[in-house]
Amino acid sequence: MKRSLPQNDRMWAMLTDIAAQKDHMGRKYPPDGWKLIFMAAIGREIQFIPSLDGRAFIPWGQSSSDLSKQEMTDLIDFMAAWGAESGVTFHDGEPPPVHSAADYLGAG
Repeated sequence: MKRSLPQNDRMWAMLTDIAAQKDHMGRKYPPDGWKLIFMAAIGREIQFIPSLDGRAFIPWGQSSSDLSKQEMTDLIDFMAAWGAESGVTFHDGEPPPVHSAADYLGAG
């Protein structure tokens, strides 16, 4: 079964909180940039293909809409663990994770 709409909503709310509060290697990223970072962190393949004019590269990979309910749960749990370890305040009212972010790396 594919991920649910409530899971998708929660993921985007969390990504929005992360994007507002954190940077990565000295750069701020929008929520969709953070999604690529987290998808790659859990082992989802991301490739970069050249733009039409050849001046840039475009990320291409598995969409979160292709994830199963369990895979989306794992992604959300990883984001929650990473956020807790990184000092992110999530505004969804969910309790903090019981695992560390390292427990999820390479799970995909």
